[in-house]
Amino acid sequence: KIDIDEEALKLLVKIAEGSFRDGIKLLDQTASLGEKITQDLLQKSLKSTNFEVLFELVQTFGKKDAPLALSLVLKQMKLGADIKQLTLSLMDMLRNLVFIKNGLGESMVKESLLEEDYQSLTKLSENFENQDLVPVLDILQKALENMKTASIPSLPLEVAVI
Repeated sequence: KIDIDEEALKLLVKIAEGSFRDGIKLLDQTASLGEKITQDLLQKSLKSTNFEVLFELVQTFGKKDAPLALSLVLKQMKLGADIKQLTLSLMDMLRNLVFIKNGLGESMVKESLLEEDYQSLTKLSENFENQDLVPVLDILQKALENMKTASIPSLPLEVAVI
């Protein structure tokens, strides 16, 4: 009896990372708000970052605009975004770009995104080569691992972005 739209369901599945128990917990947490669950509501309640913000951040990577990228990360933190989830979401978007660059977009990426988001990612992929994306993914992976022991939780992501 929970009213949830398709985009919110896709996001919920992605955030739960395939864990049924985590998915139910997240769904219950959001449903307790008593509203129809939309992608925006889910992102706000779980302090997740939306596609447009992630897209803009990845664009800054392509332009090698570290000050703008860092300011976008700081803005998300001020808005209450979970730094680990932000890092994972960035990695997921970059991973999708790798799949698209290697001809696997239709089979590996398209079904998990809205059509317009998939088209935007496909266009963005033209600005990157594999040799651009793979090192960034590696840097973000190391930042994610370093978050566990960092004195300042956001510092590994901030350094990675620079």
